[in-house]
Amino acid sequence: MCDLPLVSVGIPFRNASRTLGDAIVSVLRQTHENLELILVDDGSTDNSIEVAKTFKDSRIRIESDGTHLNLSSRLNQIIAMSRGKYIARMDADDLCSHTRIERQVAYLEERANVDVVGTGMCYLDAGGHPVGVYSPPSDHGAICARLPRGVGLAHATVVGRKAWFEKNRYDSTVMRAEDIELWIRSYASSTFANVPDPLYFYRVYQSYNLRNQLKARTEAGWFSCRYYLQNGRPLGALRESAVQTLKLAAIAGSFAFGSRQLFVRRRFEPLSGETGAMIEAEIGLISGAASLAVDSGGPPDDDTQ
Repeated sequence: MCDLPLVSVGIPFRNASRTLGDAIVSVLRQTHENLELILVDDGSTDNSIEVAKTFKDSRIRIESDGTHLNLSSRLNQIIAMSRGKYIARMDADDLCSHTRIERQVAYLEERANVDVVGTGMCYLDAGGHPVGVYSPPSDHGAICARLPRGVGLAHATVVGRKAWFEKNRYDSTVMRAEDIELWIRSYASSTFANVPDPLYFYRVYQSYNLRNQLKARTEAGWFSCRYYLQNGRPLGALRESAVQTLKLAAIAGSFAFGSRQLFVRRRFEPLSGETGAMIEAEIGLISGAASLAVDSGGPPDDDTQ
């Protein structure tokens, strides 16, 4: 292995002790082994740090300063700490396929013009079982076709060139919609792409709560309106404001009337039996290895690699 890793995988976390072990194992099981895993704590008050320290792999770097900032600030910290040519995003409550990094790195190595590449996603229910898939558009034009209302690039799935991230750092004042702000600000001078296969396993019900959704939607709406105003389209900003207001009402209503699951299911397509079984089996290996590591205070066994 080279002295410097090719890929820096960054996982920021706060009070993620229940899921962090699974996320770590997902990275350590990657078929692409020339990587480092940067774990950055954002002021956890549970035992997340202890969970992280149970893994003795030399590729892991843990950073904790005891303070609570926000996700954007921690993502910028990961950019500064990264030693790889590429930086991979991942959230502490998700998992990914063991071939995810290999396939995204190969995509970038073969296409020098692409700055950032994401993947499709498999959605997991509250029990961690696959329930559906999201297959994103693959080329830059299609990914950005709905700007500024949305971008077909799932933030946690992306791998990008470190040089690109250094030129396009996150706005540390943004609390929840840091990805939308970044994509809107950078799309015109960048090239985005996706590997459509579901290589990222997203615990949608873990993160889908009313407070987070209202904050993210409010910020995203502001960025969309700002985009229209900056481009001399005040009527577009007015229309976008009305659309976002309706979306906020719909989200609040889905929680108030117990229809949250129906609202979430609109995001994904049905999962085929074969794909579901394959992902279920991989999740089982990840969870088993993570439990073993945390319970024994050591790394996963080699046969889970």
